[in-house]
Amino acid sequence: MTAIALHGPLRTASAHLATDVDLIQGSTRRLLLALLELDEADLAAPASSGLGTKRHVLARLVRQSDRATAALELRTAPIPDDALLRAPLPAVVDAVTSSLGATLAALTTMAPGSPMHAAIGIATEHLAWLELTHVDLADDYAVTHIPNPALDAVAAHLHDEPNSPFAPLVAA
Repeated sequence: MTAIALHGPLRTASAHLATDVDLIQGSTRRLLLALLELDEADLAAPASSGLGTKRHVLARLVRQSDRATAALELRTAPIPDDALLRAPLPAVVDAVTSSLGATLAALTTMAPGSPMHAAIGIATEHLAWLELTHVDLADDYAVTHIPNPALDAVAAHLHDEPNSPFAPLVAA
């Protein structure tokens, strides 16, 4: 079967999505490595944003990631529960890893009929959540550590979501 060449706006959108997926892969890798450094006491420690514990930060990320995956797969997002707020560290690591992996898979194998521009918006928002979660979670990762290519996604998130749980991280 011969692949159909993409032209014009679809080609540009496809390249943009591919760039975002590359950034998301790097951000996911950094975040998961930081997660593996945590222990139970770290999960109970306050988040940098001051909005709950690091466990709360991870639970919010899983909810966001699950919503992104559902949107990409054109299905209804699961109803969030608070199980991660009581789960032991291995279960939290498993939930975060599974959720982020599912989102990456959905971004790289989009459901038939998924609009490319919607996928780009979802990818950009997911990238912002990954980077800002890392800042909120890790004591040694600040906003100044966010890679330059991801800063646009972070800025767009903070502009579009005035009540973002990450707003305290950049309020000065």
